[in-house]
Amino acid sequence: MEAQSLSSRDLLFASARTSAVGGIHAASTEGLTTLFTNPATFISVKPTLGIAELNFDLKGPVFTIASLIIEGKGNVLSSPTLATLITNLYAGLSIVGPIGFGYVGNGLGVGIFNGSDILLRTTTPGNLSLEASERMLLSGGYAFRVPLAPIDGELDIGALLKGFMIGRITVTGTILAIDSLLSSMNISTFLNNPFDLTTGIGLDAGLRLSLWKNMLAFGLTGTNIYTPAVTNHYSSLSSFAGGGSTIASPTTTVLPASISFGVEYNPPLGNLRRYFDAISLYFDYRDIFDFLLYPGTAENIVLKFSIGAQVRMLDILSLRAGFARGLPAFGFGLNLTAFTLNAAIYGDELSTEPGFKSVYHITFGLDFAY
Repeated sequence: MEAQSLSSRDLLFASARTSAVGGIHAASTEGLTTLFTNPATFISVKPTLGIAELNFDLKGPVFTIASLIIEGKGNVLSSPTLATLITNLYAGLSIVGPIGFGYVGNGLGVGIFNGSDILLRTTTPGNLSLEASERMLLSGGYAFRVPLAPIDGELDIGALLKGFMIGRITVTGTILAIDSLLSSMNISTFLNNPFDLTTGIGLDAGLRLSLWKNMLAFGLTGTNIYTPAVTNHYSSLSSFAGGGSTIASPTTTVLPASISFGVEYNPPLGNLRRYFDAISLYFDYRDIFDFLLYPGTAENIVLKFSIGAQVRMLDILSLRAGFARGLPAFGFGLNLTAFTLNAAIYGDELSTEPGFKSVYHITFGLDFAY
């Protein structure tokens, strides 16, 4: 049974803040999130130093699974709802952090992030896999500005180089063995099963055109313009840690490039300023040319559109909403001076067609950035 293949999702360390507004946006200048959106924004973003970050993300029917385990006790298979649940199962927990150190501003952007994930999913009919992974990303980039005085605007140009390392352990079994798989899970379960180590480098680049003192901005970003990666396969994590040799030839891959376009609008508030500090509206069209570059995996056009809105009040409370991947999102942020508390509920579509394999997420996080 093969492990989950490498994808561009492995290089995203999405937070509760971005998830609540429909994901990342190509023209946004929201703090450290610009390290994952558009390197051209490094010169427009308010200088921000991130000390640490911690985000928890529950995905899939996690509460149903928990209740099944509690009710089923020694025999999960006794539940009548299990059969329909596991035929297309995709559920897990992702933790971003505590490493979340970075700086953006004055044209510079650098960051280092880690993420831990555990995922239980149906692979083929009758079979399940339990995957645990640890991700590490190091990135750095620079942006410069070209004034456009005749149109009262500014053109920012930026590029970012990133390096990453992903370790993934895969435990496989049949659906009939799910009860024993969950009840016997311990540290040896992960130490003695197949382990893959992926390393790679990547290049992102982008443009951002802002007009009328940043009231209106357009972003164009190329993600994973060239991102090669090599995966080494080991019989187990114990074998890797002990200096054992690989069990197969390394697998090389190049992540698919993605070109996206976005718009940010910050309307003048006028008399509304007594109630709101700022209002930001976003619109994006993502992965514009996948039907030309990767026709076999091209997505339905509905999944490419993303909209989002954020309203900030009293420099403390931010209300957020969005629509992406054909599903809604909403959340809030609470600035508590020492840190910011963010929370979101949002949907994601795992297939290439809307509504075929939708997964919902509940996420919250602590952001220590100044």
